[in-house]
Amino acid sequence: MNPGPNQKLAPRLNLNTSSYTPNTTITSKSNQSPLHLNLTKVLMKEWAKKGIRTIHASLPGHPEPEKQGRHEPDLYGKDQTGLSHIGESKTGNGDLTSKHSREQFIDFSSRVMKSDGRTVPFHLIVPKSALPEAEKVLNELGLLNRSHVHLWYAH
Repeated sequence: MNPGPNQKLAPRLNLNTSSYTPNTTITSKSNQSPLHLNLTKVLMKEWAKKGIRTIHASLPGHPEPEKQGRHEPDLYGKDQTGLSHIGESKTGNGDLTSKHSREQFIDFSSRVMKSDGRTVPFHLIVPKSALPEAEKVLNELGLLNRSHVHLWYAH
């Protein structure tokens, strides 16, 4: 991942979503916006490059993720070691600061593997324009500098 402008902040990946042109005919089980669907697809693709196999995704044609705490994430996967990974997409259109989102961030960043106690990585992807807001919310929750919380952004 390419680091953001401030090395102290959570790792970021500058992703180009231009290959994922919004398609208004795509419909999701939960009526997600095209931007939200695209962000989820981009994160899933990047996971695959890093050897994280997506098992559940809130995308058409994929099994829906199960609850992790009080909420269902957008992505759930496992890496080659069996470590679970949780992914969430936010558009920055009022969905980063809500009570629901804050609960998701807390729930998704506090998971541990029952089998061996390893901390489950939490991946949050936002458009680049929403990066400052995402950093602010994660910082307010005390999650920004946690090594298992990964903040990604896409163009």
